[in-house]
Amino acid sequence: MKRTLLTLLAALALAAPVHAFDATEVAAAKKAVQDGMNAGDGDALVAARAKFAALSAAEPSSALLHYWVGMASWRALPLIQRKDKDEAKRMGLDGVAHLDQAIALDPRFAEAYAMKGGLQGMLIGVGGGSPMTLGPQSESNLARAEVLAPENPRVALLDGVGIFHKPGIFGGGSKKALPRLAEAQALYAKEIVSDPVMPDWGRDDVHTWTGRAYADQKKWTEAVAAYKRALEVNPANGWVRNILLPEAEKKSQQASK
Repeated sequence: MKRTLLTLLAALALAAPVHAFDATEVAAAKKAVQDGMNAGDGDALVAARAKFAALSAAEPSSALLHYWVGMASWRALPLIQRKDKDEAKRMGLDGVAHLDQAIALDPRFAEAYAMKGGLQGMLIGVGGGSPMTLGPQSESNLARAEVLAPENPRVALLDGVGIFHKPGIFGGGSKKALPRLAEAQALYAKEIVSDPVMPDWGRDDVHTWTGRAYADQKKWTEAVAAYKRALEVNPANGWVRNILLPEAEKKSQQASK
């Protein structure tokens, strides 16, 4: 009986991830990123990113914390670039540097490769490098992530977003993005994340980007349905609730007249 109990405790210890950092602080920073995204508040996202940067500075050997700095950069950059492209570029480049650190510490960290690819795609829009250089680098990192974690929904999501933004002459566009986003939806439906410090974001994003892909094709009924699914997942998503869905509903009503 004693041996059985010890075996069970050992198994539980192996199953539960051990983190050197304060998991409560990481979870709080994750929530701050989500809250900033929901509100469309660039300053709040920058503040949340600073929390992750401070945690990473205190624990520089944590690949996960470097990843979270990169992810917060990915969230903040679109909002910051509206006010200050130079600051957005600096943030994006710093985010890529953190993701490089994450990959150096854990060469099989698929989501770090995918996030690096996503950030490199964004950097094209803020002058963070040549499109002829950043484009292939982004694709290469997303492809590496797919090899490492073909069942990871965030890898599929970031790839789908990249395809959406890629010029049609290079094989991108909204029509090409939809199948990849559908794959991501299916992967999210199967995923269970039990550790509160691990990546678990994107369940509303995948429907949001599906809606954007349909809207780009002027398929307003499908766009409305996708945006409504995003709000079912995350009713606090202000971008969808206040901007994307009302616009799509208006266009859908106009098209039906």
